[in-house]
Amino acid sequence: MGGMVMKLKKLLSAVIACFLMFSTPLLPCENLPIKIQAGAEEEYMPEDYNGLFYYKKYSDHIEIIGTVDKESLATLEIPSEIDGLPVTVIGNSVFYGCTNLTSVTIPDSITSIEKSAFEKCTNLTSVIIPESVTDIEAYAFVDCASLTSLTIPENITTIENAVFAGCISLTSVTIPNSVTKIKDEAFYGCTNLTSVTIPESLTYIGGRAFLCCEKLISITIPESVTHIGGGAFGNTPWIADRREENPLVIVNGMIIDGSKYSEDTLIIPDNVKSVAEYAFSDNDKLTSVIIPESVTSVGSSAFYCCTNLISITIPESLTYIGGGAFGYTPWMTEKQKENPLVIVNNILIDGHECWDDVVIPDNVTAISGGVFSCRYRALTSVTIPNSVTYIGEGVFTSCKSLTSLTIPESVTYIGRHQFTDCESLTSLIIKNPECELSEMFDDIEWKQRPDLLTVYGYEGSTAQACAEKNKYAFKILDDSSEEIIYGDANDDKKISISDAVAILQNLANAEKYPLSEQGKINADVDGEAGITGKDAAAIQMYDAGVLTELPVR
Repeated sequence: MGGMVMKLKKLLSAVIACFLMFSTPLLPCENLPIKIQAGAEEEYMPEDYNGLFYYKKYSDHIEIIGTVDKESLATLEIPSEIDGLPVTVIGNSVFYGCTNLTSVTIPDSITSIEKSAFEKCTNLTSVIIPESVTDIEAYAFVDCASLTSLTIPENITTIENAVFAGCISLTSVTIPNSVTKIKDEAFYGCTNLTSVTIPESLTYIGGRAFLCCEKLISITIPESVTHIGGGAFGNTPWIADRREENPLVIVNGMIIDGSKYSEDTLIIPDNVKSVAEYAFSDNDKLTSVIIPESVTSVGSSAFYCCTNLISITIPESLTYIGGGAFGYTPWMTEKQKENPLVIVNNILIDGHECWDDVVIPDNVTAISGGVFSCRYRALTSVTIPNSVTYIGEGVFTSCKSLTSLTIPESVTYIGRHQFTDCESLTSLIIKNPECELSEMFDDIEWKQRPDLLTVYGYEGSTAQACAEKNKYAFKILDDSSEEIIYGDANDDKKISISDAVAILQNLANAEKYPLSEQGKINADVDGEAGITGKDAAAIQMYDAGVLTELPVR
């Protein structure tokens, strides 16, 4: 890895604990009532007040952002307009914890119900959501323990994360034909839910979506469903019956459960296209797994902690490997000894043995979830090449010494829980203006401390929208007037040994290790025109403290 400083040291117990932070395990039902980390109750500086609500006035609509006395609020009728403007948004956490609220009337002017809007309204028995609503955000009705019925509007396309989790009085749910996705933990812990009607429009069922629905005996999954996440039906009578029929529970070409598989060798059938998250996790019987060419995807933690698994046959057809898919297996231990950056089919699947400055090779196209999680003080910088298109969930969780990160233009997707406990991160640069950002900052620490971070991106970009939504400072990138940081050859906004590595790699093979135009300007630091090994040497000496300033300065 060209000068990368790495040490081989195991922090097994700490890493296991940390991995579980971002990759929710399949909890037993007796752990209910569940506590899903949602949006904490937020405080607002009211712009306007009508005697009952605080609200924010825009040019064409009103957003309700707070209420006065949550403890005494028993019935609620939201007005359709205030000051002559339509009320269209029920904001984040507005009625969070209104424990005496029993009924809500929502007018047909409302189009959006935001995160945690009615979370922990434990006595709310009924709510009619009008057809005007097109967006119900995550955790909106989580832990509404008295809610017995609900109507999901026909305009909803996605049932978001944990939106009805812990609604223990729900007995049945009909999913409308408009819905294409049911996301993680959507109905987790709905212990009285007995039946679910799923339409042909549905293609995606997230991890733990119906976990611990202890009375769920009837569910029909249409052929349109092409993704079922790990533990989607865990601890339900329905999955128990399927296991009795076959220890490999296969639905629509997906192995969704193999927890009862007891043979030492697993030859996955040729009709299987994917293996779901957690499908075989903690299976201590498995010693060998043969994955056929038909399989293109292995989900997060699929074979996690299979402590006797020494042989895995992986075909070239496999294009997605989730975080920790083969974590804590003898197979992974051997791979880490060969190279602390474990790469399979151009997917970086493990980096837990990496230290200090990490330069990801240019052949990598995807980074699996949790690759660097819990490196604590060990990891100081990560250089991501322009070949990477996908960054999975929780890649940088608890990288406490990481101060800045540049996401190159090639990246089209960044998963959630990215920066939990990254206490030193102050600068995040996102160069793709259309990059999909999947709730990178959806944990309480970041929501309570928006002053921690400055996000850099282009005007009108998804990065700007994310920063503004989460109240972070945002600065516009301007390619024509980018700041010169002499010594910063790899464009990560800091000067370190990885810049010297970038220069030497570029000198050895400029086609394979290109520098950006700005990087070329930054790299020329030795006082002589042109980029040479002297520039790399100067940066090395500066990083080591031998030089107090670079010659160009």
